Amino acid sequence: MTPQELLRQGLRMNQTMRALLSAGFRERHPDWSEAEVRRAVADRVLHARTG
Repeated sequence: MTPQELLRQGLRMNQTMRALLSAGFRERHPDWSEAEVRRAVADRVLHARTG
């Protein structure tokens, strides 16, 4: 894969991850506003740990 293709794939994976997180938060918290869901996704991504 070219560097451009790798970047594109990484961006698609990031969008998919955020969409899945958003769907999960909406499922668990149907009363949350879109802003609250976006904030929860951002917090999860910013505070994620690996390994």
